[in-house]
Amino acid sequence: MGYVYFIAQCNKQGNNQVKIGYSKNPKNRLKSLATSSPLPLQLIGMIKGTMEVEKEIHLKFHKDHLQLEWFLLSNEILDFVNQNTITNTYCDFDYNGVLRVYKKIKK
Repeated sequence: MGYVYFIAQCNKQGNNQVKIGYSKNPKNRLKSLATSSPLPLQLIGMIKGTMEVEKEIHLKFHKDHLQLEWFLLSNEILDFVNQNTITNTYCDFDYNGVLRVYKKIKK
């Protein structure tokens, strides 16, 4: 078993995209994707899962699909990530639609 990851490609115009993929090591996957991306990439979340779980998530967010494993980072996807991720982050959009990522405060 590995992880279904959510890697965001962010820009200051608010045209945020997210790659929803499967990997046994999402942090290494982030590093390999970053070498070919013109924009900064950030791992905004991951959940334990399989390639089948990845396919289910792709189907769930089919209306936001752009190409291959890339999706428009919609409020619905962001809510899903915030509710299900095992990472210690919380994400939202600022008033310009730019993605913001916070570390959760431990209690």
